[in-house]
Amino acid sequence: MTADEARAYVVEETGKWFDPDVVDAFVAWLGDERRRTDNVRERKVALSAVRVGMRTSRDLVGDNGVLILARGQQITDALLGRLVKLQEATENPMIVHVEENQ
Repeated sequence: MTADEARAYVVEETGKWFDPDVVDAFVAWLGDERRRTDNVRERKVALSAVRVGMRTSRDLVGDNGVLILARGQQITDALLGRLVKLQEATENPMIVHVEENQ
């Protein structure tokens, strides 16, 4: 299912499965220009290339769909350490999208 198909499904099921107020807020959020990333220059880097002070340009999501790190987060020393430990524990290389000017 594509993102557009998912949005259409949620809208179609409003009032049956989904609260109308929540759907209205969700659709408004989806259309909010501030959350768009197409105007952000970014680069894709391995976790080993991430440095303190960089800012994420996209959400970092695990293979299971769980949000690990939200878009716009500035990398701190403590955060980088936790990400390295998570990568070691999962034995799954992480790729992070960071803002280009970083």
